[in-house]
Amino acid sequence: MRVVRWVLVLVGVGIAAVVAYQTGRAQNQAELDRLSGEVTDLERRIVDAREAALKARERERAARERAHAIAKRYERDVPTGDRRELLGLIDRRLDDGVGVARLRFVLAEVQPREDCAEAVETKRFLLTTPVAVSRDNSVTFGDGRITVTGQGTAARDDGGRPEAWFDPAQPVSIRFLKLDGAVRLAEGMLPLTHRLVDGEREWRFRVRPHAERGFVEVAAQTCAYP
Repeated sequence: MRVVRWVLVLVGVGIAAVVAYQTGRAQNQAELDRLSGEVTDLERRIVDAREAALKARERERAARERAHAIAKRYERDVPTGDRRELLGLIDRRLDDGVGVARLRFVLAEVQPREDCAEAVETKRFLLTTPVAVSRDNSVTFGDGRITVTGQGTAARDDGGRPEAWFDPAQPVSIRFLKLDGAVRLAEGMLPLTHRLVDGEREWRFRVRPHAERGFVEVAAQTCAYP
């Protein structure tokens, strides 16, 4: 009976050991399955993150290319600098009633090289002020076809009293009167430049202070037009 008891005990211990082993193995396998699932999920997330990052880089690259294309198109289509000023002048002339055909003709006929006279005609006149008027207050060019006159701000002495000549440090207004009655103004600080067309000639003027106090010097040059 003692032998039987020991055999039964050993059998019970063996059965318990087998049950414990199987239980532990099942638990380990379940843990391994769980960890394997987590690894698979993490790997899938990493792949998804890489794909999302790649797509984001592609979107960024496409956005930069679109922005660059828009900037280039803006530079091409929206004028700046001299082109903007020229187009603004064309718009103003159209608003003034100048026909498109006439503007097109003038632009088409303008030559790359300017045909200007070598001689520069220079004259001087007394620039008037509100407190000083003189008969010697104008000059003419082109056999009297263009008259140039102007007005400035009176200079002041140390006591603040106006003097009989203009102040070259102040803006002036130069008036160009054509024989047909058209008037053009050039205003600002000396020296000033101005252009106008008379017949088939373009007149180019430069006005600057003369060495003699109260006078301005006008230099005129003609060029073929257009």
